[in-house]
Amino acid sequence: MIRSITSILAALVLLVTGALVGCRTEPTNLGDANFPTRQTYNVPAKELMQRVHSAIGVPLASEQDGRIVTDWEPQTGAKFGVAGVGRTWQERTRYTITVSPAWDNPTTRSTVEVTEETQQRPHDKYEWGSQDAIKRPERAAQMARKIDNALAAAK
Repeated sequence: MIRSITSILAALVLLVTGALVGCRTEPTNLGDANFPTRQTYNVPAKELMQRVHSAIGVPLASEQDGRIVTDWEPQTGAKFGVAGVGRTWQERTRYTITVSPAWDNPTTRSTVEVTEETQQRPHDKYEWGSQDAIKRPERAAQMARKIDNALAAAK
């Protein structure tokens, strides 16, 4: 009887320890992840590109043929550990914002699409891109909302 209780307790301790060691807490989603990342506006493509350029508020890495790629922005990453003891991984995100003429009326309507690319690493001894890429679609939605709000305010 005592031997079976000891075995049960040992198994329970192993189970709880195994569950706690691998805890990962994702960053808190502060935005509206459901905001559409592709929107069409009643503005010609070149004019919309100028408005988007002034609205994003992030340094640019490149801009060519209706496509803007931003510089990397540092972000708070996932937390690994238990009860506040552990490590917060580093993340960085950049956005690709594409402005193209709308198919239904290309001279007066345009579409904006925002995508994100996020990299992670445990700490700065690791190279960026050495870990698996992750998806943070809520960040693209936040940028799309930021652009939409700036375009609405400019009317």
